Parts: sequence; structure tokens; C-alpha cells
Amino acid sequence: MSELVCIMNYGHCHEDVTRKGISQPCDKTAVAVRIDEEDGDPYPVCAYHARGEMVSLPDLLAAITG
Repeated sequence: MSELVCIMNYGHCHEDVTRKGISQPCDKTAVAVRIDEEDGDPYPVCAYHARGEMVSLPDLLAAITG
């Protein structure tokens, strides 16, 4: 869970967005932790990208109080 604590402290969304045809990092403030569908790893996302499989609240609580 220490990886999850580090992710929660990162603070910026790790999704990509396309701006004027160029792929760039989203970099909005992260508000959730999402699970990557391909490898199962957690990563931070903004409110717009908070969809799909997410980290459960009990797991987040355990990581914080841990």
C-alpha cells in the first residue's frame, strides 16, 4: 500500500488529453485513484477522468492510516 500513499500525494491527473491534435498530460488536480485496466496498477486521476475501476475506499483508508 505504500505505492498507493505515494500516488495519493502526487496531486496531478495521469491521463492524457489531446489539445490541438497533440497528446499531452491532463495535469489537472487529482481527486481519485483509478485502476489501470491493462496491468491493474493504481494511478491518480482528475474528476473528469474518474471512471472505470477505482480503488476502494477501505483500501484508501488502510493506506492512509496504515
